[in-house]
Amino acid sequence: METIEIKSCDDATTLSLRIVGGNEEGSNLVASVTGAPFIGEVNTTTYFVGPPSLLFRDMADNWRGWKGEKIWGALDGEFMLTATATSLGRITVIIEMVEMAGAFRLKATLGLEAGQLENISKRVESLFPLENH
Repeated sequence: METIEIKSCDDATTLSLRIVGGNEEGSNLVASVTGAPFIGEVNTTTYFVGPPSLLFRDMADNWRGWKGEKIWGALDGEFMLTATATSLGRITVIIEMVEMAGAFRLKATLGLEAGQLENISKRVESLFPLENH
């Protein structure tokens, strides 16, 4: 299956998203973090919440910045992306992965620039189309 990678501007931290199945109600995917001082992955789904491309499209449409947080997360909370922006075009995406019982938690940060958002959004949309959302 196809995989997309989003790399941090600050270091080698990379978020990878890979579809492993699904149906018309949602996609099953593996989200992984590599390049940080640790690595991790979680199996998750877009069922009920829609695709993560909703978040990346919103970020690209608001590339000049926004107030507060923009959040996309899986229904059961095992995978969440939280984005914030500064007026200087600096974007921070916090990646959170939680083992279902809550015993294990991974948190990593992607640093992005406003000028990257449109390209990133298009790549995410190529894997998670927005046509029905």
